[in-house]
Amino acid sequence: MAPKVIKVESRARPDNLRVAPPFRPGSDGLDGSGYFASRNNDKKSFSLTMREPRSHELALRLANSCDLVSNNFRPGVMEKWGLSYADVSEVNPGVIYLSMPMQGGSGPHSRYIGFGSTIAALSGLVALSGRPDRAPIGTGTHYPDHVPSPGHALVAVLAAIRRKRLTGEGCFVELSQLESMVALLAPAIMPRIVG
Repeated sequence: MAPKVIKVESRARPDNLRVAPPFRPGSDGLDGSGYFASRNNDKKSFSLTMREPRSHELALRLANSCDLVSNNFRPGVMEKWGLSYADVSEVNPGVIYLSMPMQGGSGPHSRYIGFGSTIAALSGLVALSGRPDRAPIGTGTHYPDHVPSPGHALVAVLAAIRRKRLTGEGCFVELSQLESMVALLAPAIMPRIVG
């Protein structure tokens, strides 16, 4: 049986891709983005308003039925909603909980909000793109969102699944998306560090 992915969203703050063109002719806005559809094919989804008291209960019920709970909020958001790893593992001890904050769960920059373009700039990827005799041009896409962050997250989740099969225990996995991107830049960074 194929795994099911359920994307939990908010109608008040929709996924940015939902409002990204191209749009299906005659679409109503949030459900017409071809870009969103291509990235979320075969996913189930529903929206929750976390200010509503019943939303917390519904989210925990859903988490109780999941093998993996994943988020990329800045630290403190899931905790504020009562959906931290501790909260979710209390109802589902075998859960694998993946947290992907931009700059990790602690430290002076951990609460900053970022997107793929932010991560590309902070990591140095933008500075490395383009011709040496011209200003940097970037990659033309949010590369960290498409390759390093999901790729490293996949490897970490597969390791967590293997661990769960051996021990029966779930676990918490944290992936700093900035560190994930920097790891791929080692060939460009190392000569500058080593000299």
